[in-house]
Amino acid sequence: ATFIDGVAKNKKELYDLMLAAHYLDIKPLLMLCCARTAAFIKDLSFDEIEDALDFRSPEEIAEAMKASGKADEADKKGEADDKKGEDDDKKEDIADKKEDE
Repeated sequence: ATFIDGVAKNKKELYDLMLAAHYLDIKPLLMLCCARTAAFIKDLSFDEIEDALDFRSPEEIAEAMKASGKADEADKKGEADDKKGEDDDKKEDIADKKEDE
């Protein structure tokens, strides 16, 4: 705890360190950052946790995704998943018809 408190002096530094540890695949450092974050929020109410972790409303998330182009990617993925589900349903219907014969 002394190390992480000395390196990450505030919330932003802690989150930046956590992202770097994740990106560089340094699991022990990532776990240390996660443990520090958990200790920080363990006694907070839900509203306080939202504020502390800078959670956004669903509308803000959708707006940010749209601005970054991620919304289009998510829509395309959703359409592909829907098509796959429809194809699976058709296969099941064909299998059911064969069983009935």
